[in-house]
Amino acid sequence: MFSLNALDKWRLRLYCKLHGIDFQEIDDGISYSENMKHLKEFVPKSLEDLANEYARIYKVMEKETSEAERYGVIPASEEQPLLIYKTVLYLVTRSMLKVKSHLEPFVDYVKFFGRYIEVTAQITETTIIMQTLEAKGVKVQFVGRSMVYQRVWSFVPGIGWRKNV
Repeated sequence: MFSLNALDKWRLRLYCKLHGIDFQEIDDGISYSENMKHLKEFVPKSLEDLANEYARIYKVMEKETSEAERYGVIPASEEQPLLIYKTVLYLVTRSMLKVKSHLEPFVDYVKFFGRYIEVTAQITETTIIMQTLEAKGVKVQFVGRSMVYQRVWSFVPGIGWRKNV
C-alpha cells in the first residue's frame, strides 16, 4: 500500500485546482504516478493531441480502406455515399483575424481551434480552401485526415439516383 507524502499531495491538489477537478479524486492508497494517470483522464485533450489523433486515424484509414474508396470511386450500391473528409490543418500566420476573413465564404466547412482548423468537406472544397489560404500568404501545414461517409443519395427504381431531403 502506498502513502503519498505532503509534496505529492500538494502537487496533485495543484493539478486538480488548475484543471477544475474535485480533490476527492485523489486516492491516498495509490502512488503519485497512478493518481496523475487517473486525473489526466478528466482533462480534455489539447488541440495538438486532437490533430495528432486525426493523423493517426488517417493512417489507419489508409490501411483499412480500399484504394477505390480513398480516391473517391464510389461503389455501386442502393445508397450512394458522399465522401466527406475531416481534415486538420495547421496555419502559420501572424493574424488569425485575417485568416478568418479569408475563410468567410467557407464558414460552413471550417471550425477554428487556435492555429488549427478542421475542414469538414469533400477533397475538392478542402483543396480550394488550402489554395485560397496559400494565395493570401498563409502557410498551411497538413496534419491529418479521416474519412466520413454521409449517405445523402438514394436509388429510386425507374428514376435513378436522387438526393435525400
